[in-house]
Amino acid sequence: MIDCKECIQIGEGWTKLSLHMIGVLDKKSVEEANRKRSICDNCPSLVKSKTQFLQCKECKCYYPMLCYASTKSCPLNKW
Repeated sequence: MIDCKECIQIGEGWTKLSLHMIGVLDKKSVEEANRKRSICDNCPSLVKSKTQFLQCKECKCYYPMLCYASTKSCPLNKW
């Protein structure tokens, strides 16, 4: 079951990814998301999902959106 904290993280992740895609996300957020993405890119827990996005098999979040949520942490403590 999704709780309110997860809903906020999902919304923030999608919003910031969208802002990044159109080139208006602040530099600090872009750098932090890119740092997290570089770690996730090499993680064996990142797997194909039933959608067009990859998914973390540990927390079930979709990639790359999970990397943009500022309050999200890696369940494996990688970031």
